[in-house]
Amino acid sequence: MKKLLIKLLLRLLNEQVDSDKVDRDRMDEWLVGLVLPKSGFQDWYTLRKKAIMHGLSLGKEGPEYWKLVGQLLELKQLAKSAEMQFDKQNKKGL
Repeated sequence: MKKLLIKLLLRLLNEQVDSDKVDRDRMDEWLVGLVLPKSGFQDWYTLRKKAIMHGLSLGKEGPEYWKLVGQLLELKQLAKSAEMQFDKQNKKGL
């Protein structure tokens, strides 16, 4: 069972993303929109982080624990990317 899970995980990690289909400008606009004042992103971020931390505090083990850790890291990376893009847009506008 462990080997099967490892094979599936490696297959997912090695899956290629067609970067030609990604519209970077549209993605950047979306990221900037996340951190604009009154966007609600901070409220959503706080609730999501609280839910993940609550799950971790329950003493989850094994795959469930690592899933929550991964979700927390992904959440932090999303917030960081949105903030960086927002700062970049503000500097460009000045």
